[in-house]
Amino acid sequence: MPDRLGRPKRIVRVSWERLADPSVRGVFNSHLQESFNQIPREVGDIESEWTIFSSSIVDAAIQSCGHKVSGASRGSNPRTQWWTPEIRDAVKLKKDSYRAWLARGTPEAAEAYQQAKQTAAWVVLEAKTWVWSLVRPWRRTIKWPRRNSGRSFDTSEGGLWEFAQPVHMCFVDLEKAFDRVPCGILWEVLWEYWVRGPLLRAVRSLYNWSRSLVPIASCKSDLFPVNVGLRQGCPLSPVLFIVFMDRISRHSQGLEGIRFGDHRISSLIFADDVVLLAPSGLDLQHALGRFAAECEAAGMRVSTSKSEAMVLDRKKVACTLQVGGELFPQVEEFKYLGVLFTSEGRMDCEIDRRIGAAAAVMRPMYQSVVVKKELSQKSKLSIYQSIYVPTLTYGHELWVMTER
Repeated sequence: MPDRLGRPKRIVRVSWERLADPSVRGVFNSHLQESFNQIPREVGDIESEWTIFSSSIVDAAIQSCGHKVSGASRGSNPRTQWWTPEIRDAVKLKKDSYRAWLARGTPEAAEAYQQAKQTAAWVVLEAKTWVWSLVRPWRRTIKWPRRNSGRSFDTSEGGLWEFAQPVHMCFVDLEKAFDRVPCGILWEVLWEYWVRGPLLRAVRSLYNWSRSLVPIASCKSDLFPVNVGLRQGCPLSPVLFIVFMDRISRHSQGLEGIRFGDHRISSLIFADDVVLLAPSGLDLQHALGRFAAECEAAGMRVSTSKSEAMVLDRKKVACTLQVGGELFPQVEEFKYLGVLFTSEGRMDCEIDRRIGAAAAVMRPMYQSVVVKKELSQKSKLSIYQSIYVPTLTYGHELWVMTER
């Protein structure tokens, strides 16, 4: 008789998603403030303080949000839009068929369970696909092929993205981004984002009394204080930098930007990789001027030698940008987050780069993995799927199927 393997499906978790409700969020903040007020100002080392803070946050969340049983939903969660009565009946039929198969063990029961399992998987997939449907701008622009079409996409039916207007972009590079964050301004930003009290003191304790020295030949310089820059290797540093950059982005927002459905997008920021977007070169220059001014006010600096401009259009369009009297070079292609973008909007060069990178990985992998008899087939497939496949398919969500 087959046994049911795997970890238990019923796992008790905190219902953090309830914080989206303003009333629940208010109760959570009151509990959190009350628990923070009870924490002594001087607890000891930083590990003890963080332990107390984390337990206080979890206790406040339990009191305000409550618990939930993960994996054992009965359709009572209104946020699960796809969990309809039809889905619930199909899943219930699958479970009943599974229990009947365990009890009887006959081929008929096994066939009934397989049929119920396939039906449940199909209805769940259809429901999730409907919930996570494409946004309206994509529906209006991309025409999906019919089910009886022999090809994935038909270019004659508009399978390629059509640009209604040119998009002017500026890829901004910040000089020594992590190393130029002033600690004094960072504490003001955290206070502005309501990181206060014991939590702010705990963060500042990581940077208070920071000292450095410089080795010179066989000697060392005297210790000097460090008041600028985030700690390299600290897991909290990326979070602090994201908050710092978010404040700069919010203060530099304007009316410029490109429309995407009902939204207007003026910038894309991933850590210190910044892209400013505008429908015209003049609007982009205004957005760049405000962003550079906010960076200067926050202690950051835009690198004019490494920042570049590009116009996404079917024809060549000039885009002249400058900061402090220094012009930005205009390029025809730019690598952003590891993906090569071109001014024509085509991904052929990026796909060729992916194929070349995958081929370069496959050559040493063949010698060190594929021909090794001491490795099992499962181990070889695991290495192949974890190294070769990600190298080949990185950024494939942006690819468009063509005749090639």
